[in-house]
Amino acid sequence: MATAKKINSWPVSIAIIYGLFVIILIGFVIFSMSNTVNLVSEDYYAQELKYQKQIDRINRTNELNKQIILEYLETDKIINLNFPPEFSPESVSGQIVFFRPSDAKLDKVLAINPDITGNQKIEIKTLQSGLWRIKVFWRADSSDLYSEDSFIIK
Repeated sequence: MATAKKINSWPVSIAIIYGLFVIILIGFVIFSMSNTVNLVSEDYYAQELKYQKQIDRINRTNELNKQIILEYLETDKIINLNFPPEFSPESVSGQIVFFRPSDAKLDKVLAINPDITGNQKIEIKTLQSGLWRIKVFWRADSSDLYSEDSFIIK
């Protein structure tokens, strides 16, 4: 009677485990390479070095008697900015940045142009739904100021 030769299964099992590990690793690398990563800003290192100026703007803005009032009129799709009455509308200048945290390609920059009452209405019908931050970099009476607020478009 002939005896059957026993096959050792542990080397085959180890080879299968290593093969699966390599396949999973290659799949993860392909998945990682195909995803886009949106940075808050392309030049965030340079912006970090200039951040002290931003802190100074925020501190000057906090010292004001009144702040910018941001009203989001959801039904009309309008943002209404009310600048403090202590500044004449002619002395207010700067820019308004609509910042989309999830997609930098959707960001918009507008010039500040208040009417004679110190208000500025901005139609936002073209903005996509989701979370938006409005950043107002403004200058009034030779002072650089900054205000920021968030709103959600439904």
